[in-house]
Amino acid sequence: MGVDLQILFQALAMGSLWAMGALATDVILRAMGRVHMALGHSFVLSALSLAWIEEKLSHLSVPILLLMALGAGAILGYLSHPPFLWKGMREERSKEGFFLFTLGAALILEFLMEQLFPLPGVPVGKGSIELKEELLVSPWVLCAIVSSLAIFLCAWAFLRKANMGIAIRAWDGGSEDLTMVGANPASLARGICTVSLAIVFLSGALAGSIHSMNFHEGLLWMSCFLLIAVVSRGLRPMEVLATAWAMGFGEAVVSQTMGPKWQTSFPPLVLLILLGLTEGRKPRTSL
Repeated sequence: MGVDLQILFQALAMGSLWAMGALATDVILRAMGRVHMALGHSFVLSALSLAWIEEKLSHLSVPILLLMALGAGAILGYLSHPPFLWKGMREERSKEGFFLFTLGAALILEFLMEQLFPLPGVPVGKGSIELKEELLVSPWVLCAIVSSLAIFLCAWAFLRKANMGIAIRAWDGGSEDLTMVGANPASLARGICTVSLAIVFLSGALAGSIHSMNFHEGLLWMSCFLLIAVVSRGLRPMEVLATAWAMGFGEAVVSQTMGPKWQTSFPPLVLLILLGLTEGRKPRTSL
């Protein structure tokens, strides 16, 4: 029973990591109409950086490490998305230019990580929480689950209650313009990317404490983020979270029954099947 609960917590943690990255991808995709190809590599960069920092500065507490990741992501997100990226928000050429810009950034990040982190990263979570007699759960696992819940509840409340969030949903549905609340689309887009990178860096920091990874896994994580965002079909944070958790459970079952070698191929294959099954349905724009 203890082992089953441990697998359950690990599945929830993995789903939470996917969910936070998918939320950042979904907001940029739905609200801004752009695919950000560097989110997966930013996720891996945060994970490897945190592993290195924790090894060098082992006295730092968990909250400080997470705040460092959150702040670093926000700063990088703001500085790496200058205003010229958002000219012609609804124009296809502008969207294609953004795609190529972020794809180039992803390749640059992978090259830099290859030079800085040539060996796989290692888990840095220390200590455990004992539940009953057999179950040992890393506090980082619990932190990942709690953090994802907090972020998604905030995102849901913002999109449902705040005027700006309602305007973003309306713009996503094509029914209104952001100027209805006096928003500058370019400034708002830069702000959304700043917050999204902060969330990605936070989830990457949590991932670096739970899983080993290396510099070339950015595309795999990005594929999972993008596919979950596409399957959710709209600015629906709780649907993104539910989908990611379901994928976490599915991956855990496949890993336990078929072996770890199937673990990385499971999410893209299943999500592509789900995407095919939902093709032709009308997108939902309400929460």
